Amino acid sequence: MATSKKTTVAKAETAAHGHAELEAKVSELRKLVAELQKELKQHRETSDKVHADLANQCEACCEAKASPGVVADPRVDAMWKWLRKDRIFRADN
Repeated sequence: MATSKKTTVAKAETAAHGHAELEAKVSELRKLVAELQKELKQHRETSDKVHADLANQCEACCEAKASPGVVADPRVDAMWKWLRKDRIFRADN
């Protein structure tokens, strides 16, 4: 049982579609891409500012911690001295 398929109907349907619909979709997509590029540019500018602010904050924090004016609590030093002598503490670590 041989059957044949005719594709002339399908070709006629695709030819009947105008290019106006596709051109409208393409122009709409181009507008969306342009808007996204604009938003991306704005996002980059704001994120660069935020990153610069955070970097400055980090540097200021690190400089404050490194200053010799900060004195450690002597109780903390005593606790570490005791822990270094403790055999159980050293065996676990």
